[in-house]
Amino acid sequence: MLPGRDVRPEELHADESARLKAVRSLLLFEISREFEEVLALAGEICEAPMGAITLVEDHCVICRSKIGIEASELARYQPIWRHVLEQADLLVINDTELDPYSRDLAHRVGNGVRFYAGIPFKAPTGETLGALCVLDTRPRELGAVQVRSLRALGRQLALQLRQLTDEAALDQAMGEIQRRDRVFRGFLDALPIEAHLKDHQGRILFYNKKLAERFGISQTEWLGRSSVDLWPDTVARMIAEEDEHVLRSGATLDQRVETRDASGKPMYWRAIKVPLEGSVDDRMVAGISVEITDEVRTTRHMEELRNEASASVIAAETSRLRFEAFMDSSPFLAFIKDAEGRMQYYNRAFAELFDISRSEWIGKTDHELWPRKAADSYRAVDLNVLATGTPVEVEETTSGEDNGLEYWRTHKFPLHGPNGELFLAGVAMNITAHREQEYHLARSLNEKEVLLREIHHRVKNNLAAISSLLYLQSLDANDPAARQALEQSRSRVKSMALVHESLYRSGELDAVEFGTYTRELAENVHINHSAGAHIQLITHVEPVEISIDRAVPVGLIMNELLTNAFKHAFKGRMHGAVTVSVTIKPENFMRVSVVDDGVGAFHASSPDGARSVTENTGLSLVRSLVKQVNGEFQMSPLHPGTCAEIVVPLR
Repeated sequence: MLPGRDVRPEELHADESARLKAVRSLLLFEISREFEEVLALAGEICEAPMGAITLVEDHCVICRSKIGIEASELARYQPIWRHVLEQADLLVINDTELDPYSRDLAHRVGNGVRFYAGIPFKAPTGETLGALCVLDTRPRELGAVQVRSLRALGRQLALQLRQLTDEAALDQAMGEIQRRDRVFRGFLDALPIEAHLKDHQGRILFYNKKLAERFGISQTEWLGRSSVDLWPDTVARMIAEEDEHVLRSGATLDQRVETRDASGKPMYWRAIKVPLEGSVDDRMVAGISVEITDEVRTTRHMEELRNEASASVIAAETSRLRFEAFMDSSPFLAFIKDAEGRMQYYNRAFAELFDISRSEWIGKTDHELWPRKAADSYRAVDLNVLATGTPVEVEETTSGEDNGLEYWRTHKFPLHGPNGELFLAGVAMNITAHREQEYHLARSLNEKEVLLREIHHRVKNNLAAISSLLYLQSLDANDPAARQALEQSRSRVKSMALVHESLYRSGELDAVEFGTYTRELAENVHINHSAGAHIQLITHVEPVEISIDRAVPVGLIMNELLTNAFKHAFKGRMHGAVTVSVTIKPENFMRVSVVDDGVGAFHASSPDGARSVTENTGLSLVRSLVKQVNGEFQMSPLHPGTCAEIVVPLR
């Protein structure tokens, strides 16, 4: 047996050790089929009854193909095998009992071995894998032909072993390639991206599961097909130009592509094409595509939000500038405080009034700026506005020039900030000049009122004097008609004097409370014209105010109607009643009526029995005065008595 160097597995590179184990595993099955004829031929040539092809394993020698040998495994590190492994060529032991290394060979192999000859076979790396052995039960020698033949068989066995080793290595390499290809394909199929590979002519060599799912195809349907076979001309030409650019330039192409889904909505992809180096005919283009629709939409949404935010900032700044320009152009004082009373803003007029900068008082409270009493007053109003949410208008004072007071009408109202904060805003107008004007105006009005009241008093006194003169004149008149005329004139003057007396007594100088006036006038006429008779006066009056320009003519009208009733309605009678009514009608009209239950003012004036009233100076005056105040007048017969009525607009 030709020995070789003892190389332990742990001394080999891990990958090489694994490969050699795979080769040995293969030889365990192949030698029995391929090398049994070689073993038989070696036995015939050497005239040996026993033979074996052995394989060296980690701890033993395995007899894989054997003739006449009982043992199948032998201890590798026994002296004979250590000796065998240390040899470099054909080893022949003519008598094993005389060789110190092989004395126990008969015991190990059995059958009383006395002769041994073997040629080793090695792996391409030089490691001894095993040996071709022949054995005999008697001591002997090999002839020269037998030695040459055994060496030739050893070389043939080595060549066959090399071929088997190469085939095994090739099979292993192909298996590894296939395994790695499966891993590579599995890896690409598991990725959430689309991947494909094209040759230099644009034909598809590979695409992963994600791409197949996107287009609804199998993973072999598009293999070997180019863009021209798959897409419209325009799209195919664009894809081909991109592939050619990548191959020609050797540069990566990274771009964003827009497509449409089944519903027509846009989809966005990041498409990357990479050149793969090789010979002219082996160049390839690898491509990957990642859907970035959500990213693009998010980016666009964020851009829109940024644009909106920018527009909002610009709008807010523009609004702020407009607000400040408006407030600074206002002659009023304007300010804003927070809920704690700290000053947050005031306009130019405010700053100029108090001779401060635009920021000097910012952040300060009323108690830091004003005397305690004034600050307490300001703060109390502020708290009330903030608590109730109701705007208020108050009059406030500050110290003015020459230790005087400045008067301000301040409108305070709650203001809500953009984040729900509560502020108090105020606008103040200096009303000092208005207060002074109001004071002077009130004083002037009071003086005029006193003067006007005095005028009414004097007019009343003058009319009373005229009435007295008329009375004295009537006393001197001998003609009854003249005396009656003077009495009527006196009565009319007294009715006018009563108007001015009513104005003088009332708080209003431009209107007469006509209900009270009517009652007083009726009582005066009743006293003057019912002497010796029992005529009852009944009044039903509602309170109503009329202007002086209407009170005088309406008073004269009532005086005439009352005088007419008391003087003429009860001729030949000593008892009766006169009822005076003043009522308000809808749409601002006043109704005044004088009703008596006397003999009646109407009489028959024509053959057909029609009744009429005899016109006199008093009735003529009534009709004239009614027309003057745009009123209506009518007289109606009653049973018994007469009703005289006027309707006058209040305005």
